Amino acid sequence: MKNRLPHIMLLQTFAFLIVVLGHAISLYSITGWYGHWHIVSSLNAIHDFIYLFHMQLFFFISGYLLFYTTKGEIKWWQYNKKRFFRLVVPFYVAGIFYYAPMMEYINPILALQNHHLSAFIKLQSTGHLWFLLTLFCISLIFTTLLKTPLRNYPYILLALFVIALYNQQNFYLPEIVIKKAMQYGVYFCLGYIISFYLSKNEICKYTYVFVCLLSVICYKYHFNTLFVCSFILFLYFLFYELSNKFPNIANLAFIKFISTNMLILYILHEPIMLLILKHCGYMPTTHPYIGALFLFVMDLLITINIVYIYRLFKVK
Repeated sequence: MKNRLPHIMLLQTFAFLIVVLGHAISLYSITGWYGHWHIVSSLNAIHDFIYLFHMQLFFFISGYLLFYTTKGEIKWWQYNKKRFFRLVVPFYVAGIFYYAPMMEYINPILALQNHHLSAFIKLQSTGHLWFLLTLFCISLIFTTLLKTPLRNYPYILLALFVIALYNQQNFYLPEIVIKKAMQYGVYFCLGYIISFYLSKNEICKYTYVFVCLLSVICYKYHFNTLFVCSFILFLYFLFYELSNKFPNIANLAFIKFISTNMLILYILHEPIMLLILKHCGYMPTTHPYIGALFLFVMDLLITINIVYIYRLFKVK
């Protein structure tokens, strides 16, 4: 994308950092890492909060960029062919040659019970890579719907995804392929709608304050889907305002690098974190906050440096 949006670059960077932070805290939550955990109530609460919206934010950004890059004029075959090579091919290449072998090494005992490569190919255990295949499925469904008269009524598309979300238990289909597409398609559609309507009008100043209050109300009364939607909108408006007040912030090398290389950074980061944990003995005696910060920083440094070196050789 030649004309990158500063606020979307900030949002992409935040989304990636919050995903890495969520994974770093997992060791100290009920979730744990493959049978290893040291539960700390405060970190577990932060973990649960992050997991409410972190992946949904990725789908929101993808939906937003769909309209921004195409203005609704989509050549279905060309677009989905490009998405196939950008999402599905990396899903299988990274899964077969990177994720599965790394999991075999990191968890040899678990590997004997459930061969990671076989489980991955059968879509039974895809780890963090589920995002790639789910995003492709959503893009396929959404762009197909855009070829109908509904393209002029994106709110109807959102309603269809919401209906599918609350009726997904009636569909006997693979979870990663269809059910996750229904679950996260709501946020993809929300991003498309925001881009569709706000491209025509200026955003009202301080709109994010109202959205923030709505987020608090929804969180308090456990309206999870509505909370996530409103909280994502709050983040969008917040970063929009920040990019306007500090226009040079998006020019920082760190922001540019992460927003430009977010997909490959996402693919690499989780097995690297598990590798760090394995070689640190899952840090049973380390102070929880120091351990989480150590995991977060080390995973970022290693992942970013690997991608940076890869880009240098690719350019040469």
